[in-house]
Amino acid sequence: MAHSSNAAAQLLAPLVSLKGVGEHLSAKLARLDLYTIEDLLYQLPVRYEDRRHLLSIAQLRPGESAPFRAQILSAAEVKTGGRRSRTVFEVLVGDDSGQIVLKWFHYRRAWMERSYRPGREILAFGEVRMFGTQREILHPEVEFDPAAQQGAAILPVYPLTEGISQKRMRSIIQAAAIDYSSFLHSDISVSLRDKRNLIEVEKRCYISIIPPSTPISKLCRSAPQRHIAALFTPIFFICNWGSPCDSAASTNSMGVRLQCPIAIPSR
Repeated sequence: MAHSSNAAAQLLAPLVSLKGVGEHLSAKLARLDLYTIEDLLYQLPVRYEDRRHLLSIAQLRPGESAPFRAQILSAAEVKTGGRRSRTVFEVLVGDDSGQIVLKWFHYRRAWMERSYRPGREILAFGEVRMFGTQREILHPEVEFDPAAQQGAAILPVYPLTEGISQKRMRSIIQAAAIDYSSFLHSDISVSLRDKRNLIEVEKRCYISIIPPSTPISKLCRSAPQRHIAALFTPIFFICNWGSPCDSAASTNSMGVRLQCPIAIPSR
C-alpha cells in the first residue's frame, strides 16, 4: 500500500518536479493540458519520423523533410528588405554536393553566434522550401553533439504549442519516461496480459516515447494498437464504475459495449 501511495504521488507530481521545467515552461505545457508527470507519460506521439538515412544536400527536395550532415560555412544576422523589414539569423551550410540556407526568425543572437561557428559540423533536419531560386529550411532541428551524428534514429513527433520546439518536447517527455515510468501501474491481470500478448505498461511507455530501431512503416501501422493498449486500463475502470472488477464480478454483470474505430488483432 505504501509503495502504491508513493507511486501515485510521484505520478501526480507537478511538471516543475522535472529537472529543467520551471514555472514558465510549465505554463506553456498547460496549454496542451499537461499538468502532471503522468500526463506527460500518456502524451503519445501523433506520428514518427525516420531519421536513420542521411541525405546529401543535393538530394534535398522542396516540400520534403530529411536529415543531413553539413558544415557551417557562414552565419550572421541579416535584415530583410521591404516595408516590413525584420532581422533573421541565417546560416549557410554545405557538403560536397551543394549548399542550403538555414533561417531563424525567433532566436537569441548571442547564443546563435556562439553556437553556429564556421567550420563546425552539424546534423540538421527540417522541411525544405524555396525562396526564389534558393533552397532553405526555417527553424530546423540541429544537433551539435558528435555522438548524435553517428546514428540518427526513429523519433516521435508530438503536438506542440507556441514557445516549445519538437526537440524540447521530446527531451521533456523522454526525461519523464526515464525517471518515472517505473511508477506506472496496470490493472490488467497478468493472466489477461499473457493471454493477449500485451506488454507491461512501463515498457509500452518506453516503446512509444523512445522507439527501437523498427521499420518506420511497421511502427506507424502498429501505433493505433499501442494507443488502444495504453488506453485499456482507464477504459476498464470507466466501464466498471471507477472500481476494480474481478473475474467473478465481470461474469455476473453486463459491461458497456464500446465502438472501436479500428480492428484489434485477435489471437
